[in-house]
Amino acid sequence: DLTSFAVYGQLTLNLTDHLHVTGGVRYTDDDKSGSFVSLIPNPVLAPPSLTNPLGLDLRAPENYPNLKFRDREATWLINMSYYVTDDFMLYGTYSTGYKTGGFNSEGFNSTGIASGASRIFGSETVNNYEFGFKSTWFDKKVVANLNYFHTQISNFQDRQFDGVNFIVQNAGKLTQQGVELDIQARPVQKLYTVMGVSYLDSG
Repeated sequence: DLTSFAVYGQLTLNLTDHLHVTGGVRYTDDDKSGSFVSLIPNPVLAPPSLTNPLGLDLRAPENYPNLKFRDREATWLINMSYYVTDDFMLYGTYSTGYKTGGFNSEGFNSTGIASGASRIFGSETVNNYEFGFKSTWFDKKVVANLNYFHTQISNFQDRQFDGVNFIVQNAGKLTQQGVELDIQARPVQKLYTVMGVSYLDSG
């Protein structure tokens, strides 16, 4: 069961004809509950014994009848855009993000449990910076946009294979940054072209 509640708002101030500032905020409340029960009726999947010397343990027995997860998070953004001309706009944005945690719904094997696998994984949060420009050229026949972004992720939700299933775990911090350029051109009415290139550094 999941109950998610959110309230949000955004406001733009036109400080001058060329300078605009936008701010936004969102509050999210996520409440989750569930149960997970795993039974092993097949003796072949039991621990090592005289009848099962290989000790195949594709799924470990588990009993979690009352799983609970709740998180509340406030995220926000601020953006400043400056129109150098009617056809060329510079902008910068700082924003935060949130991805709720939850439950792993697949079975674990004994190796997965021994390595610290958990039924519950935590929420992921993000801080993001972005700068760039948006522009049009040649009587709006060409659109050219360029931006640089720098994203910092905390409690990154990563999927790992435990030998039987993919499970989600919080893998720590991750930084992603890069540059993106896209160009759209319509030199004549019946010809439309798109070009894009991006560079990403993630680690």
